[in-house]
Amino acid sequence: MWTEPLREIRTVWQPILDLRSGALWGFEALTRGPEGSPWENPLELFELARLEHDEQELEAAMRRSAMRGATQSLPPDATLFVNADVRFIGMPLNPDGEPWSPARTIIEISEHSPLFDEPEALKAQIATWRAEGYRIALDDFGSGYAGQTALLAVRPDVIKIDRQLVAGIAQDAWRQAIVLSVVRMAAALDIIVIAEGIETEQERDELAAMGISFGQGFLLGRPEPRPLPGRILEESGVTEEEVKALLGNAMPQTEAAYAVDRHRRILHWNAQAALLSGSAEDEVIGKTCWLSGLEHQDASGIRLCFFACPLVATLRSGRPHAGIVSMRVKDGHRHWVTTSVSPVLDDRGKVVGAIEKFAPSRAPWVLAERELAEATS
Repeated sequence: MWTEPLREIRTVWQPILDLRSGALWGFEALTRGPEGSPWENPLELFELARLEHDEQELEAAMRRSAMRGATQSLPPDATLFVNADVRFIGMPLNPDGEPWSPARTIIEISEHSPLFDEPEALKAQIATWRAEGYRIALDDFGSGYAGQTALLAVRPDVIKIDRQLVAGIAQDAWRQAIVLSVVRMAAALDIIVIAEGIETEQERDELAAMGISFGQGFLLGRPEPRPLPGRILEESGVTEEEVKALLGNAMPQTEAAYAVDRHRRILHWNAQAALLSGSAEDEVIGKTCWLSGLEHQDASGIRLCFFACPLVATLRSGRPHAGIVSMRVKDGHRHWVTTSVSPVLDDRGKVVGAIEKFAPSRAPWVLAERELAEATS
């Protein structure tokens, strides 16, 4: 029986943004029941469809509503993210043939999909969608146990990291390590990563620093009846007292150096830093260090802007840290530098920022040449 709450479904739109530039990439089409009813909650709506044996009818209505809404309402360059239940093999994704291009559509398949127990059927459906021009996203990644099985079966173009891994990531080393491993794997396989459920600026900043390109969540934009572009909030949450403490520290003059607040936004940038990096003061002040163009890497080419960065270690521990890193300069080349980071404290001893000094170094090449000589002797 196709009950009234199932007939009255509607689509709401949540933006997906570039975490660095704030540019809009697309919208996820989310389904809601009648406004103000118990079935407005999608979990209640899906449970009603299950009890009424109307799941297939609801799936068709969801796809129809998403495609119609995208055609009528989405900006010209926006990408549509639409959820599809792969149990309903053969059901057209665009039942009414709306003039919406498959090339602008990414189909989301949940890691919880029961069809992972039937991998051949799942692979056949995905092959059909790809042949029609659609791209595939693996949704809810990290929230279940399918993990590697799902990756091998779907071989997605996009991975959406679940809120369970995003929540509190700035303070949780386990979440950091797991998400960083996903980022590295995705980079090796040319997969785009989206972090879902971003609700705080700290989560957004940490995820962006780890190299995650896109984000989705209440901080960036809530689901709305019409597609709104969302925003990357710029408020730092840094107090005037903290800024005064940072600006009151004498900057080194003979070494390249810069100072950041506790969110890694650059407040000081001396002449030597401009000379070594090729970036003038007005090009970097106010930006986070990983957006300034420095982008430190280790000897293996692994980006250090989050997980093993001396600057991050100092801000978290309040202790000095040093190391040798590869730094990208403005012309696109990379140079090895020695770096040393010192904390900046306020009158109460609280870490409010840090000063990083760096100087050219040939140490990694010297070490590599020594190891090569030893290996061939």
